Amino acid sequence: MPDNFEKDIYDEIEYEFEKEDRKNRIIVALCIVLVALIIIAVIFGISYFKERNKAIYTIAEASALESENEAIIKANEKSAVKVDDSRLYFKDGLLGEVWLPVLSGVEKNTLDGTSFEKDENGRIFYAENGEKLSKFGIDVSAHQHDIDWKKVKESGVEFVMVRIGNRGYETGNISLDKCFLQNIKGAKAAGIDVGVYFFSQAVSLEEAVEEAEFVLDILDGEELTYPVVYDWEIIGTDPARSDTVSAETVNDCAVVFCEMMKNAGYKPMVYMSRRMGYFKFDLSRLKDYDIWLAEYGDVPTMYYKFDMWQYSCEGSIDGIEGDVDMNICFKDYSKE
Repeated sequence: MPDNFEKDIYDEIEYEFEKEDRKNRIIVALCIVLVALIIIAVIFGISYFKERNKAIYTIAEASALESENEAIIKANEKSAVKVDDSRLYFKDGLLGEVWLPVLSGVEKNTLDGTSFEKDENGRIFYAENGEKLSKFGIDVSAHQHDIDWKKVKESGVEFVMVRIGNRGYETGNISLDKCFLQNIKGAKAAGIDVGVYFFSQAVSLEEAVEEAEFVLDILDGEELTYPVVYDWEIIGTDPARSDTVSAETVNDCAVVFCEMMKNAGYKPMVYMSRRMGYFKFDLSRLKDYDIWLAEYGDVPTMYYKFDMWQYSCEGSIDGIEGDVDMNICFKDYSKE
């Protein structure tokens, strides 16, 4: 066989090998490209869905924030806003924005916030359809010292709540208000309707009973046109023996005091701030008693029903030196 023929055979075989090798390299390259494309597609897909979910979350978050802002705006207009049948929103001076469950069976505040007005003396009253529906009054204690009740009457005061006594928040001792007798006699002589209140710091049911017995003993059947009030307060500014009293005990004390007043023929009432009403008292247990609300401002925002409103502690009344608490009452107890 000629050498050239053998060389041609080898060249052809080498060419076929090179051709197959190029084919394999092309296939491998295409596979690499395909895998790369798949990886890019997967990365893109993950990124797309991630961004889409982020966008959906952002939209949902913005929607929720908008709803929350609307609730806050409403709450700023009236700081007790019923959101639904189970929750109410309000703004607390200490805790800020607060959500609470709505109590079933407890009457709601139905007063129209736009119906509170001020007279020429700057005193608040409540009127609907041009008819005044509130009585103006004050509450006093030994802090007001000697009072000219004739001038108080002439100034337009229709009722007065007189402190009958108190329990010391440090000592626990019960004391008669040193001006009680002269205040109740002077107010009655001037023709002003009178009720009384006791400042309690009871830490047990037994102490609440003791306070009620003290009040009834001092009154000794004294006729009153306005309620006898249980006034239990958190001291806050100084250490007090009542600092650690449970909410259950506070409610037990209020109930036993009020029941003893009712059994003696007096109209019982409980004094409370809005915070006390929401966080310390159980209003579902106190629904049989009238409420005296302490909330300073031009319009009360308590969500639940109340019968008397203490709207200022810086009032000025002829016949009284210094500041005095200002109140309006939505009931005329003298006709009950």
